[in-house]
Amino acid sequence: MKLLSLVRLKIFSKEASSKEPVGPTLGQFGIPIMDFCKKFNSITDKFLSRVPLRVVLFNYGGQKYDFIIRFPDFQFFLKLIFGVSEGCKKPKKLNRSNYILPITRYILFELVNYVCLHDFQFSSYGSLNKTRNCIKLRDSMYSGGFFLIN
Repeated sequence: MKLLSLVRLKIFSKEASSKEPVGPTLGQFGIPIMDFCKKFNSITDKFLSRVPLRVVLFNYGGQKYDFIIRFPDFQFFLKLIFGVSEGCKKPKKLNRSNYILPITRYILFELVNYVCLHDFQFSSYGSLNKTRNCIKLRDSMYSGGFFLIN
């Protein structure tokens, strides 16, 4: 099968419907909308509600397609775990609403081990260099208002 197009969407779990943005986007590429919505909603039925999932659709033409569901960004889970509604308005700037959370280097290393094994985003860089991924996660946490305590 020849790949005709690649479509990237961000859809909340259990909420795929023929409305915006899913319906018009899939309609442009000739992908059956209701079939995709039923498959996506049945797969994400076990997820928490309102989790923003990244979807990569591979369109092969003739209403044939495949899709991959990727997990949300790392900051989404940090905000969910620690009960923070939003991060910094400006990167690397503390507001009164920000918290200095006790995240140690050991916890960060364990997060990197988990993310490297389960997330396509970090395994697509070519190598699973844990030191480099530690730095990426640390910078992601820092820009979101989370600070690493030595």
